[in-house]
Amino acid sequence: MTKENKLVEVARSFSYKLNCGNYESRDFFCSQKVECPEAEAEKKSEELYMFVKNEVMKSVGAYLKENSKPIKKPINKLEKRAESDAKYSQAQGGLQEQEDIEETNRKLADIPILEEPEWTGEQQAESSFEEKLRNK
Repeated sequence: MTKENKLVEVARSFSYKLNCGNYESRDFFCSQKVECPEAEAEKKSEELYMFVKNEVMKSVGAYLKENSKPIKKPINKLEKRAESDAKYSQAQGGLQEQEDIEETNRKLADIPILEEPEWTGEQQAESSFEEKLRNK
């Protein structure tokens, strides 16, 4: 019997374990076999593998669709604070935000502007000392 005429049986299987939490899991499994000429065995093996894998993954997807609850992303403390601040700001009609902006502007207005920013530390110290004497 030649290689092309000799029949072989090819079997492939695929399993998937789904972790459901709380030490629970679900197992999904599919197995399939085919009889084919030996020359086609490798090709049929790949085809069977893709078939059984796709069948298992379809079952996993269907299970998850039927049995899953929406997953909420855990919120850290900073996100909670930002969320709370945003709600408060909206409740105040944005007044708090406007007050914060005005306060910042007042603080900025009080900052002296140096006309000669290239002074050395020694020159600046002498200038400050002279100003203190003038203000007394």
